[in-house]
Amino acid sequence: MNSLPGVAFSASPCFTQTKRSWSMSLGQKNSRLDCPDVRLSRQGRDAMYSNARVRPRATTTTTTTTTKGNKNGEHERSGGHGEKSASSSCPLESVRAAAEHVVRPAVQKFLYNPETGAVFGRTASSWGMHFYFFSSSSRCAIFRYDKFDDNEKKIHQTRLGKRKIGLFYLVFYGVLAALVAICFWGFFQTIDPRRPTWQLERSIIGTNPDYRTPGATPGRGANIANCDYDRPPEPGQVCAVDVKNWVPCTVENFYGYHKSSPCIFLKLNKIFGWRPEFYNDTNALPEKMPRGLKKHIKEITNRNELNTIWVSCEGEYPADQENIGPVTILPRHGFPGYYYPYENSEGYLSPLVAVHFERPRTGILINIECKAWAKNIKHDRTDKIGSVHFELMIAVVAVMCKPHRCPHINMTGNICVYCPGGPDSDFEYSTQSYTGYEPTSMRAIRARYDPFLQTRHRVEQLKQLGHSVDKVEFIVMGGTFMSLPDDYRDYFIRNLHDALSGHKSNNVAEAVLHSEYSRTKCIGITIETRPDYCLRKHLSDMLLYGCTRLEIGVQSVYEDVARDTNRGHTVRAVCESFQMSKDAGFKVIAHMMPDLPNVGIERDIEQFKEFFENPAFRADGLKIYPTLVIRGTGLYELWKTGRYKSYPPSMLIDLIARVLALIPPWTRVYRVQRDIPMPLVSSGVEHGNLRELALERMKELGVTCRDVRTREVGIQEIHNKVQPYEVELIRRDYVANNGWETFLSYEDPLQDILVGLLRLRKCSPETFRPELQGKCSIVRELHVYGSVVPVNARDPTKFQHQGFGMLLMEEAARIAKEEHGSTKIAVISGVGTREYYRKMGYELDGPYMSKLL
Repeated sequence: MNSLPGVAFSASPCFTQTKRSWSMSLGQKNSRLDCPDVRLSRQGRDAMYSNARVRPRATTTTTTTTTKGNKNGEHERSGGHGEKSASSSCPLESVRAAAEHVVRPAVQKFLYNPETGAVFGRTASSWGMHFYFFSSSSRCAIFRYDKFDDNEKKIHQTRLGKRKIGLFYLVFYGVLAALVAICFWGFFQTIDPRRPTWQLERSIIGTNPDYRTPGATPGRGANIANCDYDRPPEPGQVCAVDVKNWVPCTVENFYGYHKSSPCIFLKLNKIFGWRPEFYNDTNALPEKMPRGLKKHIKEITNRNELNTIWVSCEGEYPADQENIGPVTILPRHGFPGYYYPYENSEGYLSPLVAVHFERPRTGILINIECKAWAKNIKHDRTDKIGSVHFELMIAVVAVMCKPHRCPHINMTGNICVYCPGGPDSDFEYSTQSYTGYEPTSMRAIRARYDPFLQTRHRVEQLKQLGHSVDKVEFIVMGGTFMSLPDDYRDYFIRNLHDALSGHKSNNVAEAVLHSEYSRTKCIGITIETRPDYCLRKHLSDMLLYGCTRLEIGVQSVYEDVARDTNRGHTVRAVCESFQMSKDAGFKVIAHMMPDLPNVGIERDIEQFKEFFENPAFRADGLKIYPTLVIRGTGLYELWKTGRYKSYPPSMLIDLIARVLALIPPWTRVYRVQRDIPMPLVSSGVEHGNLRELALERMKELGVTCRDVRTREVGIQEIHNKVQPYEVELIRRDYVANNGWETFLSYEDPLQDILVGLLRLRKCSPETFRPELQGKCSIVRELHVYGSVVPVNARDPTKFQHQGFGMLLMEEAARIAKEEHGSTKIAVISGVGTREYYRKMGYELDGPYMSKLL
């Protein structure tokens, strides 16, 4: 095949938008070459430009081979410069032959390259990143003119390219938007405005036809009927929902929030066409259904009433089940079956049930789970099916003082081996013995430990939640508060009272005076302290603060254990602090720690026996804190090196069960484990419901716990579903801390239910308070259990404010006069409860309320 001298046919020839003719001189002047789409080698271009006396500034090198003819008409392959041909013409036949064998396959490959997936010479990514448009003056053979074109041509081509790109994307996205709009329009044409297209398991999408104001449509409500199990709705009718059935959970009763007994309303989602499958067989109830609900279902006599979607509400965890208190579901224990199925009928009303929490534990966050029960209702917490979860908390204001070092570090050179927190610990922003991750700690850190802000924020938060805050109890936490300087302590307590009264006081006495008559009353203050910071001066200061209860860290009754754990005080100091505190009228709560190093299970049991039987101890209350191994403590280092090992979980549960069985009926167990987040605990308690497990173990051992908390009327109603029937006055006398103690209580002795209590003490001769010296007895605690009833209010369904307190006070006065031989009786009273005792003839006597007998 003949070819042009110095011309090569590339495997990827150039294509232009228009085919043009290119005139140039190749040996013959004014000869014209009609050239198809070919690409010239560098040598061929040089030859052409040399004859045409035109040479570009730069050329694009294309690695090709050239074909030249020899004398015999054969072809040789040459990679060098093309030799000059004797002929200066370009035969058209040779060009056409080249187009036939080379250009056509190249055109097909250009349209689509199966090897690279390229379309029109570019892959998808290349089209997206770069979209070049060639000028309308494209030539037969493309050269890079950008380096020798003038600036104006460059600017023109750039602008033209941008306009074309912009136009392309405008059209491209416009077409996409139109396609999406058409798809949605077509989809919405398939939806029935009354019947959902997607239902039940396929209910992934739907429409909201907008809210229709009740009464805005003429005739609305005419199809509402009063339904019953024996009287289901007729076709076209819907069942009424009567709000009067929710009493006391009505707007007139403020939904119970002002009495700290809130109501929560529950409803089921409306699912079109869904029909519940009821538990009609009382012998085939699910195993996981709560026992109380099973008992309720089995007591039903009308078989039609079994056609109900049952509802249960319980504490989510065992500790929550203890704190939740009695729960009532109104108007019945579930959703009646005659409300179903839901078929989008005109005026349909969803049934509601009100969950009334009558006496939830105050000051504790309670996790609550409510479930709906039917055969075709599944319970899956991960997918949030069949249940609802929420939290509830009633007012106790816990505050924390600023972080400070442990007071006995100068004496022992170290802090307690098990104590976390403090400014020198890994938890540097926390107070002593706390980690900073407890709820109270986090609130204090957020308020920068400001007592006024801590109180105000907490009270306002409780108000917004609807809680009654006319009575508030403070708990001052954060290490040994009484070891702080006097001026800081006065500042802290003054701001607590000022936050309640709204008055700016200059001293503690002024703050207490205004707090007594404030709308939100302080009914008591509890302070955490140590035996060596519970001396006469400390006790007198705490009386001026309005404190009524002390929590004293004992941890162990063994001298060697106190020494080995760096307690910094003796067991004798514990006994002395107990006696001085009780002689001053305080309620005494002891902190005890089983599972300390070098003790053992048998020795732990013996120390609790000693604590309850020895009159030198015998505290009014107890907090049991099993030892926890937390990083940053000395105990953590012992545990890491194998010199300390915690009790196995089963052994710890057995120990707590045996300890609870030893507790006398006048002692209250406030807590059984600390509120430290479990991820921070390296070793120790592994169960969050240690008390619950211990009570179960006690049943296995055939023993019972008779502490005050277990026998409370609310706790008994939760666990045993019983209420007091025959209430009578019970008296127990015992000797403790060199004084005569009388424990008076109103109880149902047959069911062992406690309604109210009073602690009366005939003080020892060593009483240091001048108000109590001589022939004087003191009431250290008066408490009637039940739901919180606001001051100056009365609820006949509750035990508070029903006269039990007054009856207990009258009996205490009789015993003090006739048996103790006292001429005066005093009461340690919270600042906000002084008016209650004034109505019984008591007067302010120093920090006490007292009257002559």
